[in-house]
Amino acid sequence: MTDTEARQRWVVDHLDLRGTERVLEFGCGPGVAAALAAGRLARGSLLAVDRSPVAVARARARIGDVPHATIEQTALADLSTPEPFDVAFGVDVNVFWTGTAHAECDALARLLRPGGRLALCFSLGPTGADRIVPRVRAALAGHPFTEPTVSEGPGLLAVDAVRRP
Repeated sequence: MTDTEARQRWVVDHLDLRGTERVLEFGCGPGVAAALAAGRLARGSLLAVDRSPVAVARARARIGDVPHATIEQTALADLSTPEPFDVAFGVDVNVFWTGTAHAECDALARLLRPGGRLALCFSLGPTGADRIVPRVRAALAGHPFTEPTVSEGPGLLAVDAVRRP
């Protein structure tokens, strides 16, 4: 197992999926975490999105014909679905700490059901948690999420919040 696969496995373990959730992964890249999450959703569903056509093609190839998993090419801010999600997560979607992420936070507030869980996960490298966490908290401020909590895994950190009513 590569370091990337191990980190993605930690992220999916961290989500603590029960198998019945409606899950959104945004910025899915080649679909490593999406495939792992889909494998844990016996009666749930997964929608994974990415802006990159190359990433979407790779994710579709990785996931194959899993009936409860869908991969779409779209930006998070442009996503619209008829049903809200129970869980939303992204791995290394850096706009949450390098930019303002207003449109992305607005989209997550719209897409998650009240009580739905959000996990923003980031690889730790030269930029440590001391720089990432305050910026992610600032991005979420003013949106209907609880005060974020932070967990650390092997070379990763997760900033978690719950969608308030």
